[in-house]
Amino acid sequence: SADLATIVSGIGSLTVGAAKLMDGGGVKQTMVAMDEGSVFVMSISDGSLLGVHATPDCDMSVVAYHMALFVGRAGHVLTPELR
Repeated sequence: SADLATIVSGIGSLTVGAAKLMDGGGVKQTMVAMDEGSVFVMSISDGSLLGVHATPDCDMSVVAYHMALFVGRAGHVLTPELR
């Protein structure tokens, strides 16, 4: 949904800014655990992000693993081309 896209973009921007301030290098993944669910944000490339909203009872390591697999296999298709 548009709301999830907005949240993912905001989280991505916030974590990139924090990494720059702390000389942390590139941000690979961000996880936000809440009482009623979790949000996962993974960098694809060149600023592209993959976001997932999961239920509170999800296995966070399994979600992160499958996101990493997906990015590894399909990330090149999801990366916008320069015009």
